[in-house]
Parts: sequence; structure tokens; C-alpha cells
Amino acid sequence: MASLLAPSPTWRRCILLIVCIFFMSVTAAKDSDLTRDEILALPAKKVKSLGDNYLMKKDYEKALDMFTIVIDKEPDNEKNYYKRVRVYEKMKNYKKALQDLNRALEINPEYTSALGLRGRLYMNLGQCNEAAKDYQAVLKIKPTHGDAKKQLPKALEGAKQVHFSILYSLLFVIYYLLILIMDLSIYYYRCQR
Repeated sequence: MASLLAPSPTWRRCILLIVCIFFMSVTAAKDSDLTRDEILALPAKKVKSLGDNYLMKKDYEKALDMFTIVIDKEPDNEKNYYKRVRVYEKMKNYKKALQDLNRALEINPEYTSALGLRGRLYMNLGQCNEAAKDYQAVLKIKPTHGDAKKQLPKALEGAKQVHFSILYSLLFVIYYLLILIMDLSIYYYRCQR
């Protein structure tokens, strides 16, 4: 009879989950009431946590603000720039994302997460040569990196296609310049008669 009244491990987990969710919502509500001065007074780790919460809630402006504060507090931590890159990526501000990735890689040139993400951004922007360089750098540091192994051939193929399209465009321009020169020479010859 006592076993029927005792909560099962599954029930215990459910109760624990409910309690955790309750405390997280209370903490989140309390954090959103903080003023800017109170946020600036918090340790970087707590501000980073606020930024993560805002990012999960898709409040990108507030997340961006939090990660900028964290960077101001810890400017030599490459992971802080990487966090802000994730926000810029969601906001589709790829130029700023690339600037932050470059800064993160200045701090730690072997930061494979930043190299891989920069490679992906370069691919999305059609800069396949740059993407290939980043994927090669990742594989040089970590030869078993699955994503870099998978993306490098695509980047190299894209770079080759870009070279061919540039060459084709150049040939196209030369062709029309030759036609223009021929037309001008014919016109000049007729005018001389």
C-alpha cells in the first residue's frame, strides 16, 4: 500500500521540472525589470546569461545589447564575440557578424567554431574562396571536424564556378568590345570615302 502512495521516479522528475520552470520564469521576470545601470553592475557571466535568455526569446535587440555589455567587460574573450555573432546572424547583419568573427579570430586564431561559422557566412555571401580557406584552416587544426570536411568540397566547387563565371563574363565583354571596334572601323572607313 505504501508503494502506491509514494511518487514514482517519473512523477518526481515532472515535479522537479515544474519547480525549475517556475523558478526560471520568476528569475526571468526579475531580470527583465533591471535598469541599465543595474545590468552594468552585474558580473559578465550574469549579463551573458541574460543575453542568452533574450536570444532564446528572439528579442535580438536586447540580446545584442547584453552581449555588447559583456564584450565591454571582457574584450579579450573570443567567445563573447562569437555570442554576439549569433545575434547578428539572426538579424541578418552579416557585415557586423564578419567583423566580430574576425575580432574573435584575432584573439584566438585557432578558434574552430569561429572559423567554421565565418566559412558558412562566406558561403552564404558567395565568397567561396574565403570560405574554402576557413574550412581548410579548421581541418588543419582539427582534421576530424565533420562540418568542415563536408563543406570544403562545396566551397572549392563554388570557388571554381565563380572563377569560370568571371572568365566567361570577361570573355563576353571582350567579344562585345571587338564587335564595337569592328563597327567603329567600318563606320570610319565609310566616312573616309
